[in-house]
Amino acid sequence: VALLLALSCGKAEAQEPKKTEAYVCKVEFTGGLAYDVGSKSWRSTTFPPKGKFIFRLKFAKTQAEKIDLHVVDYEATVTEAGRNREVSCVRGKDKTTGADQDGTLDCATALFEYKFNLKNNRFLRAYLVGYVNGMNENSDTPYVSGGTCIKTD
Repeated sequence: VALLLALSCGKAEAQEPKKTEAYVCKVEFTGGLAYDVGSKSWRSTTFPPKGKFIFRLKFAKTQAEKIDLHVVDYEATVTEAGRNREVSCVRGKDKTTGADQDGTLDCATALFEYKFNLKNNRFLRAYLVGYVNGMNENSDTPYVSGGTCIKTD
């Protein structure tokens, strides 16, 4: 993934990223919280890893944050496997998300927070709903998943 601008002689030379990229991502592990009815308390637990999604990036712009640090901004979407609905993955109030010089990119949808590394193709996905609502049940439990992504052509 051409995310960086090459530096030479103290000057930055732009290397144009691809206009669009897509990654197929697979959940490989999941851990979180679950309510234990017997002890009437919340406990840490693991869940069976499941799920795949497609992470798409559409090049928006390259911006220089510092003289020697350049960031590439993307419009990002996530599509769960078996569904046709793309969900925007944004950074805060921005309509885009940025990849830094290390290839890391953060974004969030309505339900999930994501962290991707486009250089080593790893991701984390956090579901931070449930538990804090005060309900002691397992219908809505927070968790963090991780796995790897494969770039498609």
